[in-house]
Amino acid sequence: MAAPRRIQAVFLSARAVREEPLCGVELLFRPTSRGVEESEVHDWADLGPEHTLEAARGLGTLIRLLRAVRLASPRPAEVWLGQPEDVAARLATATSTPVVLEVEPRFRLHFTAWTEDETIEVPDVREVESDASAFLVRRIGGGLPVRVPRDAVLRHRTERRRWLQVVGIERP
Repeated sequence: MAAPRRIQAVFLSARAVREEPLCGVELLFRPTSRGVEESEVHDWADLGPEHTLEAARGLGTLIRLLRAVRLASPRPAEVWLGQPEDVAARLATATSTPVVLEVEPRFRLHFTAWTEDETIEVPDVREVESDASAFLVRRIGGGLPVRVPRDAVLRHRTERRRWLQVVGIERP
C-alpha cells in the first residue's frame, strides 16, 4: 500500500445524496498541487440515518472538513445523521476554500466484455483467468466467479481504475 501524501486543494462542493440505501454527502475537491494527475478528488461522508460505524466515520470526515474550512459544527454532531440536505447547505458557504488533503492512491480492476446481445461489466475484480472456452472473473470479497463464454465475446477489456482516497482533511 502506498504511503499517504499531502496535497493542496480547493473545496468545490457538497452534494446531498438520499437514494436507498445511501444517505450522505458527496464532497468534491480540486487539487492545486503540482504533480497530481486527477482533476477532481471525491470523498463520501455517510450520514446514516442510523448510528453505524460508517455513519460515525462520515461524521468524523464532516467535522474535519468543517474545522478545515472554519465553520462551526453543531453539538452534538449526531443531529446531522439522516440530514444530508442540511449538511450540503451548511457547506455551500465554504466553496472555494483552500484545504490540505491527505490522500492515498487506490486502484481496482474492472472487467468489461461486449457480446452481440449485451455488455457484461464486473467491478472489483481480483483476477481474470481465461482458457479456450471462457473467461473466469473472480471478484474481491469472494462470491461466485463470473463465467463469460469466450465464443460469445466480441471484445473484452480489463482496466485499472485509479483514484485518490481522502484519509485526512486539514487547514492549509
